[in-house]
Amino acid sequence: MLRRLGPVIVAALLAGSLGTAPATQAATPTLPAAIPALSPRPLVAFSLVVPVSTAPSGLIARAILPKGVACPPLVARTSSGKKVARASRPRVIPGSTNPAFTALRSCEAKMPRNATRAEFGGLPIPSSMPARIDRLAIVGDTGCRIWESYIQDCTSAQDWPYARIAQRIAEDDPDLIVHMGDYFYREETCPEAQADLCANSPGPIPGLPFTDTDYSWLADAIVPMAPLFPVAPILALRGNHEECFRGGNGWFLFFDPSWQSADLCAPVDGVAPTIISDSYAVDLPLRGDRALRLVVVDSSNGSDTSITPSLQPGQRAAYQAGTALAADAGESWLLTHRPITGLVTTEYSPPPPTEWTPWTSMDQAAASYGLLDDYGIVVGSHIHVVESVQIPGLPGQLVVGNGGTLLDSSTGYVIPPHGALADASGQPVDPGLTPYPTASRLWVRAQFGYAIATPGQGSGAWRFSLRSVSGDEFAVCRLRAPDLRCADA
Repeated sequence: MLRRLGPVIVAALLAGSLGTAPATQAATPTLPAAIPALSPRPLVAFSLVVPVSTAPSGLIARAILPKGVACPPLVARTSSGKKVARASRPRVIPGSTNPAFTALRSCEAKMPRNATRAEFGGLPIPSSMPARIDRLAIVGDTGCRIWESYIQDCTSAQDWPYARIAQRIAEDDPDLIVHMGDYFYREETCPEAQADLCANSPGPIPGLPFTDTDYSWLADAIVPMAPLFPVAPILALRGNHEECFRGGNGWFLFFDPSWQSADLCAPVDGVAPTIISDSYAVDLPLRGDRALRLVVVDSSNGSDTSITPSLQPGQRAAYQAGTALAADAGESWLLTHRPITGLVTTEYSPPPPTEWTPWTSMDQAAASYGLLDDYGIVVGSHIHVVESVQIPGLPGQLVVGNGGTLLDSSTGYVIPPHGALADASGQPVDPGLTPYPTASRLWVRAQFGYAIATPGQGSGAWRFSLRSVSGDEFAVCRLRAPDLRCADA
C-alpha cells in the first residue's frame, strides 16, 4: 500500500529543487530551508535488502536525518503481535571527508525477523521481505547530469524525470525494487551561465579527492527517491558514479547494504581508494516451488574500453564468488551495474586513427570470462538506454539505464562484425581470452522509464514490461533463460 509522504518532501519533490544550498560550501554548511520543518523526525527512512548473513530478516532499516538529530529506535510488530524496539546506530562519517558530509547523518538497525509492521523514527517502512514475488521493479542511472558540456535541466520534470518515474514505480506497487546503480551525477559546480538549469545545485568542494557532498546526494537521490521508500524493500547496487573518487562516500554512507561500512571510501592521505564490495546473493520466492536467486557483483570500478591489469585479480574474484553463489540455485540472475556485453552507439566513436569497438565494459567482460554459465540473464544499466543483447552461448544481457539521467543517442546501434573482447580488427584484446561471437540479436530504445518483471510459466520464464515516465508499456522483453527477446509493444 502506497502511504502518504511528508508534505515538505512532496513539496520539494514537485518543485524539483531542495531550496538553495550555499553558493560556496562552508566548513559547517546549513541545511536547505525545506529540511528543518521535518525535525526531529528523519527526512526519510527505508529498508535495504541484504544477505541473511548480514541480517537474518534480510533487511536493514536505514534513516537519513539532519546532523545533530539523535538516531531514533526502529519499532516493529511481529507476527505474534509482540512490539520490538531496537536502538539504531549512526554510520560513521570519516573525518577525511570533511567538510563534504557535515549536514546529514545516516542511522541503521537490523529488522527483526517475522515483522509485520515497522516504523523508523515515526516513518513507516517495509517490515519484511516479500513472501512471494509477483512484480519486481528495475530502474537505473537516475541522477541529473552536471558534467563538462552535459548540463541536464534538473528543474524540469520532462528533462530529468526521475521523481516522476519513482512515483510511477510506487503506484505499480512492486514487491521489491532493484536500483542498478548510478545515483550521483552532479559532479561539477553548475556553470554560472546555466544556473537556471542546475537549480542552484551544490557542487564539489575544491581540494577533496572526490566530487560528492551530502547536499548533492540529497538533491540527486534522496528526495526524488522518496516515493519508493514506504512501498517495498530496495535492493541497491553500486554504479561507476559511486566509485570512491566520485560519489562513493555518499553511497557508503546512505545506500551501501553492508553493516557499518560508511568509511570504506574515505580518502587515505588525500587519495581516494579503489574498493570492490563483496559479492552476495538474495533468494526470492516465486509461485509454487519456484525461487529466484539474485547474485550481486560490484562492477563500479574499471574501464569500458580497455583491460586494467591491476584491477583484474580483485574483479575476477568478485565474479568467481558470484558464480559460487549461483551454482546451487535452480534459477539465478547476475545483477551488475556495468553490462558484460553491452553495445554503445557508434555515434560516440572517436575519430580515426583510434581503434574502437562499440562493446563496452571491457574490464568486466574480461574479469567474468567463463563464469556466466549458471545465470539465466545478466541485468545491468550504465548505458543510458534500454537494450537487449543476445550472444550465442551466453545468457541474454538486459540493460535498464534509462531511469532519468541524460539519455544516450537514439541512433547508431549496430551489431559489429566482431564480438566482445575483440579489437576493431577482430583480434583478441588479451591473448589469453578468445573473443566472444558477435551478437545474434540487438534491440535498443532511448526512452526514459523503468522495467517491471513478472514471472512466467515454467522455470526461467519472465516477462519484462518496459514502461515510460507515464507508466505506459512501450516494449516487452521475454526471457526463456538463457534466451532474451525484446520488441516494441
